[in-house]
Amino acid sequence: MKKAKQTVLKRTLNLAVKERNRENDPRLIIPVALVLVVGIAAFAKFAVADRLKAASSVYSEINGINAQTQALAKENEQYDSVKEQYSHYTYSIYTNDELALADASRVMNIIDESLLPNSQVASFVFTSNVLNVVINNVTLQDVSAIVSDLYKDSSVKQVTVSTAFTETGSQKATANMTVDLKSAYNGGEAK
Repeated sequence: MKKAKQTVLKRTLNLAVKERNRENDPRLIIPVALVLVVGIAAFAKFAVADRLKAASSVYSEINGINAQTQALAKENEQYDSVKEQYSHYTYSIYTNDELALADASRVMNIIDESLLPNSQVASFVFTSNVLNVVINNVTLQDVSAIVSDLYKDSSVKQVTVSTAFTETGSQKATANMTVDLKSAYNGGEAK
């Protein structure tokens, strides 16, 4: 048989001592509440307030850039008409093919300065940076001197004497010369 456990019943009540419930102990609730408040405040500052401040800064910077862009666009509204007016003073009105051509006035100077004083120019044709010249009444030494003189010119790329023949019984010759010229265009922007 089992013995029954004896229970002692409390028969007195001590009114001087207040019994505390451990779950609602202020010594436990106050530090937990403080840690919770500090955590919420830190989260609000770093995760919310700082992000909103950074976003506001970025938006104000974007608004400033947009205002600058609009001001520049307003200043540049007349750009096309001004560009067209000033394009007559630059190389921009020429096509790439036109820019590749030698300066015609330079070709005439070459004929006047290098060919006419030393020979008799029978004919010349200037096409696509190539000057074909037929000169008469020159010696072979004169042809050589003319070629050397032409190479001194910075606009001359290459000189070729294709035929040189003399008239029978004469020291004078007729020469066909081909002079390749460089482009007159030295830089800038083409269309």
